[in-house]
This record gives sequence, C-alpha cells and structure tokens, in this order.
Amino acid sequence: MPLPLPLAARLALILGALWLAQTVIVMAAGAGQGLGSPTGGAPGGAPGGAPGRIDVFKPDGSRQCEPDSGTSIAAMREQLTAAGIEVHAARTTTDGMHHAQVCGAPTGRIHVFTIDAAAAETAADLGFLPGAAIGLPPPGAVDSPAPGEGPSTP
Repeated sequence: MPLPLPLAARLALILGALWLAQTVIVMAAGAGQGLGSPTGGAPGGAPGGAPGRIDVFKPDGSRQCEPDSGTSIAAMREQLTAAGIEVHAARTTTDGMHHAQVCGAPTGRIHVFTIDAAAAETAADLGFLPGAAIGLPPPGAVDSPAPGEGPSTP
C-alpha cells in the first residue's frame, strides 16, 4: 500500500537528515587525521596512490524520482577550477551507503575529484570532503565504477 504523500514527504526529510547526520559522524571520526593524504598523514599518498594527490568528493544533491535534480560533475569541476584547484581526474559514483527507496530521498550519488593534496583545505572550504572519510581508495588505486557510471578525465 503506497504511503500518503505527506507521510512520504516527511519520511524523505527524515531520511535526508539521517544521511546528513551519518556523513557528519563519519567526518568527525576522521577529523583528527587531517586532509593531507588518503591515510591522514603528510602529503604523498598511500601505497598504490598518486604521490601528492588526494580524492575529494561532494554529494551531487540528486533526489530519487527527480531525474534532473542535483549538480552536474561539470558544474562541480568548475567550482574547484574557479578556486584555482587543478582537477586531475573526475568521476561519479555512489557514497556506498544504503538509501531508502522513496521519492524525494537522496540518491547517494557523489562526484569524486582527484586534486593536489596541497589544495585540500581550499576544497574543504568549498564543501568537498576527503575521500578517505567514506573509504574511497587512494588516487591511482584500482576502483571499479558503479554500473553505468564510468571514469571521466580532464
């Protein structure tokens, strides 16, 4: 039996708030690690990663049942480049979290950008989070994109 629209809308808001809270908790857990590298140490990367580069990500803001919702990867890349940050690679994937299947709830889609580790704080000021916060592999490591989503490079 379908949920009445007001209840479905409230559920979508609650789920969105829970997703945001979970993201904040994950960020807080890694807050002491710093933004210098995927492992939280000095810039230079982890074994198998690109030296001096990190992945940062930002949710695209897309909502289920709203096909044109969310920010495009090109628009997010422009946010970074406008701030003087060189983007070495970009891709769209998912945040790896479970999302309730209900119209209006977040899709979990994120845009991931490989940038120089020295630009991490500038990216953070723009709302981009370190990929290590959600367990993204370091730049240069083998990463299989989600079905139907492929890598995008400059």
